[in-house]
Amino acid sequence: MALRWTRQDVRHSSFLHWLLDPVETHGLGSNFLAAFWKRIARQSPGAPSVVDIDSWDMSRAVVVQEWRGIDVFGQDDVNRFVGVIENKTDSVEHSEQLQRCRQDIERHFPGYAKLFAYLTASGETPSDEACIPIAYGDGVSLLEGTLLQSSGNSLRSE
Repeated sequence: MALRWTRQDVRHSSFLHWLLDPVETHGLGSNFLAAFWKRIARQSPGAPSVVDIDSWDMSRAVVVQEWRGIDVFGQDDVNRFVGVIENKTDSVEHSEQLQRCRQDIERHFPGYAKLFAYLTASGETPSDEACIPIAYGDGVSLLEGTLLQSSGNSLRSE
């Protein structure tokens, strides 16, 4: 795994938080954030859709780690969207964790579009149908695509 940090959810979540945060130093802006949520939206019934996310400017989104026990949490008040990522490197979900998280988000963000991702090494199936499974390898592919797109855009602007 990245930086030999296997079996360390917090470090993986820190790295993911850094990649998703549009104001961080990676130079990707909100491109990876949008790509990640479009990937989840493709499998999630309802709102937001891929078209919705593609039309949003997510540069003002706030991404935090360990908000109310959520590994990575994104909030975009401009677009009235929240995204939740439960990250499991070596443990499994427990005691209806995903359902409780979703219900908490539903209470705190009425009227917001919501997406829930369950990030695991091999994309294990979550217990809550609202959570969309994603494997680390899929995340790496998304990042590679975002980097290629970003480098292509910078070459075109020169």
